[in-house]
Amino acid sequence: MQIFLKRHPEKNWLWQFSFNGKKYYSINDKNVVRIPPYDPLREKLNRVLQGATETFDGNYCRETKTLAIIAA
Repeated sequence: MQIFLKRHPEKNWLWQFSFNGKKYYSINDKNVVRIPPYDPLREKLNRVLQGATETFDGNYCRETKTLAIIAA
């Protein structure tokens, strides 16, 4: 599933993710699980930290409220 990810504009510890790029949901940084390979993932996350919105392959679990992402 394609996930759009960006930083929250006001709070450093929050990320915002979306399934369609229109409606965003906030999630704590500790609840974002990174899945290897890490090098392409790190590059995309660095762009997100600089203010960009990036797409990842991922899945959101409603029960545990965690977001697992992998670089697409």
